[in-house]
Amino acid sequence: MSENNQKKERDIWNAQALKSFVKAKTDWFNGDDFDSRLHLSFVEHSGKPEFNPLKTIEIGVPMVKAGSDGDKRTGVTALGLCQMIANGTLSRMCAAERKAFEQRKAEAKGAKVYQQPIWGCIGGTTSQRAKDGKSEFRKIEIIPGQKEGTYAFRAASCEGETNSQLGGVQPKKGAPWTKIIVPVDGEYLYAFAINTIAAWNAHQVARVTSKAAYAAKPQQEQPAPAVQPNHQANAEPQPAAKPACVWAFYDRKYFGPMGCATTPEDAVRCAKFCLKKLQKERNLCSRKSELEKLYNELLNGKEGADNTANMWLTPLPLFLANNAESPEQSEDELFVMVFHSVV
Repeated sequence: MSENNQKKERDIWNAQALKSFVKAKTDWFNGDDFDSRLHLSFVEHSGKPEFNPLKTIEIGVPMVKAGSDGDKRTGVTALGLCQMIANGTLSRMCAAERKAFEQRKAEAKGAKVYQQPIWGCIGGTTSQRAKDGKSEFRKIEIIPGQKEGTYAFRAASCEGETNSQLGGVQPKKGAPWTKIIVPVDGEYLYAFAINTIAAWNAHQVARVTSKAAYAAKPQQEQPAPAVQPNHQANAEPQPAAKPACVWAFYDRKYFGPMGCATTPEDAVRCAKFCLKKLQKERNLCSRKSELEKLYNELLNGKEGADNTANMWLTPLPLFLANNAESPEQSEDELFVMVFHSVV
């Protein structure tokens, strides 16, 4: 797990239950994309009114580095999960498991049967890397929820041990498990997916922009030797500051992530590019008044909102060209997520 605790912690999504919650954070996004993780923080508490924490499990899911799901299958990433959620694959897998679960119950003749996970990722920390010197095994799974259209995140951890043949961490035989479950409805799981994709795109834009600015920075010539050594003259130039703000564009129905910008003016240009593509390839357009509102929010911020916080701007409804001025329901939507102090 990439335990980069020096970066500023930012929540991009959370789900609450009566006595548990989970937060998705970006503080384990690294400059080296290969080691970037989506940080999922699980907490079980005592409930109202004190909310005293009883259990915690911290899990990092690889963003682009293929991990394992524990069933000898690799290629598990947070971006892959988000794509499965956004394109409906996970919901189809959930429906298939619900059907299989009912069949297993009918054939069990009263024996206890359980829902099987439809997605999972495993990992852990070796004793050499752990602060307390104890190895820990961790896993996260998504299972069908109790009601149609719902899901549940299930996090689990236990004492681990190094696999001498394959490497990595595996559960220690006989070790007690800590488990935390957080139910989530389908629409909220969809928000998890698009928030994560938008945050990752913003991180990528900030990283690339910072590198480009540093590479383009002119190198100052060394001054002539002075009587007193000039130590500052030989200092390495510092990388340019990363963008203070990134606007990430996301199409709900057809294209998913469509672009990012690092200035308000570039955000307007990016919005126009997205709309041009949507009009050309999907015959979609927007109402003039709603488009002007989006442009105003891109340039001046959202009215009545805390524009120093990470936030979604007002979604832009999109209509088929011949229905743009009708009161009918929109065909699609363009979302814009604003990220501040991108790390």
